[in-house]
Amino acid sequence: MHISVASRYNLRQDSGVSKSSGKAAAKRPDGMPVGTPFQSGNPEGKKPGTRNIKTILRDLLNIADTVVDNEGVEYEVTQLEHICAKLVSMAKNGDLASIDRVFDRLEGKPSQSLNIGGQGDNPVVTRGELVVKLVKPKGSSDE
Repeated sequence: MHISVASRYNLRQDSGVSKSSGKAAAKRPDGMPVGTPFQSGNPEGKKPGTRNIKTILRDLLNIADTVVDNEGVEYEVTQLEHICAKLVSMAKNGDLASIDRVFDRLEGKPSQSLNIGGQGDNPVVTRGELVVKLVKPKGSSDE
């Protein structure tokens, strides 16, 4: 006796009524029949003109304030410059995380070497490039 997979698991969705029981097929809370393929929560995609977070942050950080120094001179200073000044001030006061951030932005993060299994006199180490040392097996001839 051969039973198809669709009938065994009641996967037919053509009528909404189960062939075996005659009852209506189960529904999900959103009204779709159980077992329907996934549909995106936003099938139409992002609306035209919607700005991404990077653009919004750039615009906000470029807003300028007028600042007056101790001598009465006015300067235009952006929000980004305020934040950078605060970061430098915290670094000057000894905050190690701020010091790391300042140097990472200026010099880039330091490169790290990675040992991927070399042994003794046969190192396999990476430092921006891969260095491999090939060794003949013991007992091989120089043909």
